[in-house]
Amino acid sequence: MSAFNAGPVTHPNAEEHIRVETTAGTWVTLNAKNHPVLFAAYWCPHCQRTLVLLQKHIADTPGWPTVVYVGYPDGFPLKTAVRIEHEEKKAFHLTYTHVYYLIGSADQTYIHGFPYLVFNRRGTLLSLFGEHTFPVWKKALDDAAKNR
Repeated sequence: MSAFNAGPVTHPNAEEHIRVETTAGTWVTLNAKNHPVLFAAYWCPHCQRTLVLLQKHIADTPGWPTVVYVGYPDGFPLKTAVRIEHEEKKAFHLTYTHVYYLIGSADQTYIHGFPYLVFNRRGTLLSLFGEHTFPVWKKALDDAAKNR
C-alpha cells in the first residue's frame, strides 16, 4: 500500500500559471490553487492505471482533477494529441470531460514523475506523483475540495 507522501511544489509560480491548449487549440491558463491538476503522459502505464482507478471510484471522488496530457515532443500536432486522448478515453472507458494538452517540454520542468497531481491544501500547493492506491488519491482530492 502506498503512503500519502505529498510535498510542497518546487515551482509554485509555474503551477499557478499552467499554460495549456484546449481541444480546439485555444490557450488557457490553469491555476492548481483553484482546482487540482493531474498531469498524465499519454504513453505512461502508471497514468493510465491511475485514470482507470479514479474512474472506477468516481462516485467516491470529491472532484475529478483537471487532466492535462503531456509527454508530447516539441512540434507534436495538437490534432494527433486529441485523437490519442480520445482513443485512450474510449479504450479505458473514461468519462471525464475537461482535458487540456501541454505539448513540448519547455513548461514541464517542474513535473517530477507521472502521474503528477498538484493541489491546494490550506493555501499551500502540494504535489503527489507516481502510482498510488485510491485512498491516497482520495485524501489529496479531499484536501483540494476543502479549499474550493
